[in-house]
Amino acid sequence: MHDLQKIARICLEEVTAAGMTPGHILSFSANNRLTACHGKAKGTRRRDGRGYDFTIEIAGFMLDDACPLAELKNTMIHEILHTCEGGQNHGPTWQRYARTINRKYGYNIATYADEKEIAATAQARMKVNPPKYTTICNKCGFVEYTYRMCGFVRNPGRY
Repeated sequence: MHDLQKIARICLEEVTAAGMTPGHILSFSANNRLTACHGKAKGTRRRDGRGYDFTIEIAGFMLDDACPLAELKNTMIHEILHTCEGGQNHGPTWQRYARTINRKYGYNIATYADEKEIAATAQARMKVNPPKYTTICNKCGFVEYTYRMCGFVRNPGRY
């Protein structure tokens, strides 16, 4: 199991060393309910009106040893960049931050995970949060895993 707090400290140091100033991050935590994304940065306005406090949640499956450390760090830095000034969305400022980190450390931080990254984390995802439904195509043998009851699962003959 990867140590979330230790990796968070390393990632924060790397972002700072690259010349960026992360926002005020209150906590890093694992969230086993995240299945459609790898991480989430939540910002809440401070009571005094001076900026935001952030919490960063990382999908629980990302902390499993089956998940590559590089993918975990990509996700964690992606979320930390959202706390930097002007980085609340995936606009030009956030993209500039991501390019800077990628050049300096060789990461692959992008707006969304690509197929390669999703495949690299799939084993860990299924181990920590197994899908509820498995369907297999009678014609080609393709296996589809889903977490929710959908029309395909309810009525496979229609598809």
